[in-house]
Amino acid sequence: MTELERIESLKEQLLKLGYRNYQLQDIYREVLGQSSCNPEELSSEQCKSLVETMEEYCSFAQKCLKNKINN
Repeated sequence: MTELERIESLKEQLLKLGYRNYQLQDIYREVLGQSSCNPEELSSEQCKSLVETMEEYCSFAQKCLKNKINN
């Protein structure tokens, strides 16, 4: 899977986990300094940073859902 495909996959996962588009824009702003993300225009370093951050958000959301189900 390419970095671009990974970003799209993570975006879909975050949306399925309950994140909203405005929250994704906040993630882009946090990592990229802008509220939109055109993966084709990102440098390799930006892609890597974005993937890492999005993976952290996915992991956090999955833990929260798991805790919610178990309680």
